[in-house]
Amino acid sequence: MATGDTISESLFVAAIDFGTTFSGYAFSNRNDYKDDPSKVAGCHWSVGSQPGLSLKTPSCILFDPEQNFDSFGGEAEDKYTELAQEEEHGDWYFFRRFKMQIYGKEEISRDFMLEGENGLQMPAIKVFAEGIKFLRTHFEDHINIKADVIKPSDVEWVLTVPAIWPDPTKKFMKEAANAGGIPNSRLILALEPEAASIYCKNLPVDRTLSSGGRSTLDAFASGTQYLILDAGGGTVDITVQEIKDDGDIKQIYMANGGDWGGTKVDEAFYEFLTEIVGSDTVDKFRKEDKVDYLGLCREFEVKKRSIRPDSTAKITIRIPLSLSDNFEEVQEVSLKSSFKSNKSMSWTCVGGKLRVDPDTAKNFFEGPCQRIVDHLKDLFKERPVVDTDIIFMVGGFSESQMLQEAIKSAFQSKTVIIPEDACHAVLKGAVQFGFYPNVI
Repeated sequence: MATGDTISESLFVAAIDFGTTFSGYAFSNRNDYKDDPSKVAGCHWSVGSQPGLSLKTPSCILFDPEQNFDSFGGEAEDKYTELAQEEEHGDWYFFRRFKMQIYGKEEISRDFMLEGENGLQMPAIKVFAEGIKFLRTHFEDHINIKADVIKPSDVEWVLTVPAIWPDPTKKFMKEAANAGGIPNSRLILALEPEAASIYCKNLPVDRTLSSGGRSTLDAFASGTQYLILDAGGGTVDITVQEIKDDGDIKQIYMANGGDWGGTKVDEAFYEFLTEIVGSDTVDKFRKEDKVDYLGLCREFEVKKRSIRPDSTAKITIRIPLSLSDNFEEVQEVSLKSSFKSNKSMSWTCVGGKLRVDPDTAKNFFEGPCQRIVDHLKDLFKERPVVDTDIIFMVGGFSESQMLQEAIKSAFQSKTVIIPEDACHAVLKGAVQFGFYPNVI
């Protein structure tokens, strides 16, 4: 912290990271921050069928037929699945990974509509506002169980936004936060890569993985330039910064990036599936068999995390029975007999399970990884950036060993640092930013 600067007087700082695939909140109280800035807490959610707990829950939200808020996160996903099993979901409003529907919008009107999983539409401002309201009230309930009842004036809120978003989109998120019960007087917007940078700066030395033998300690020495690669589910945010003599952070290259996040890996898988069974079958499956479709999405979300550059085993994915039925209805031939005639070496089908060759599975990552590498190569040619030799990888997609290897391989002369808990770097850094916003 720079000499003479003071931290926020608020009793708590709480941050909301509203992501494309996962969302959550984290917080710290003032005394804990003064004692140790890296001491940031959060709510631990169970993440659907995935093992263990996470500081984030799936970015899903469910409204009833009258457009009243019902549930958020894994709970919304589970309830919609139950409704679909009973075929009672038709007039419910379910939104999944909806943040990307406002990506690239130069202007967002108050009546801009989001499209849900079953084609029903609702005003975007209401969908985002209810999601933020849920996370806000969840935090308040969480704190009130452990402490005296907090007042709204006790909490400073930080809402993270992609740095590459245009100002009207950032303004839209601010308005959604207001509608979700967070007034402007208690709200700060934090750019995602800048929040991640603060998190990395406050990390203990032994909590990073570095390809160049450098630690966060010397990476954040005075005068050092570094690039923050924030790769999330939807967008990739890149910014280049420098540590000033007083320890504060100065941006030296304007944020840039694109929609090359981890969801592009999912899209590549579904393109692969479409090549096998045909677009008519996939479209019918997605529209008419919500339970199995969401189950397949969840299963691939887990399986893709196990795909590594050195993988030699095939990945196995269960083929839903409804997908086989849809194929037979559309193609007028059974999926089993069609698979028997398969001459491809890239996949096989055994006992109702699709077994994908490891090289084919790795190719699901090729598109987004190559786009990121190509963009970084162009960026490192720019005059302000040419001497930057440190890359910090943060965000959920940065935890993929496929992306890590692509970056390390393409930039062997540079030091690549992946902090522990890279997927929560933005969320935790946003809390630290809320206590000391003048650091940037």
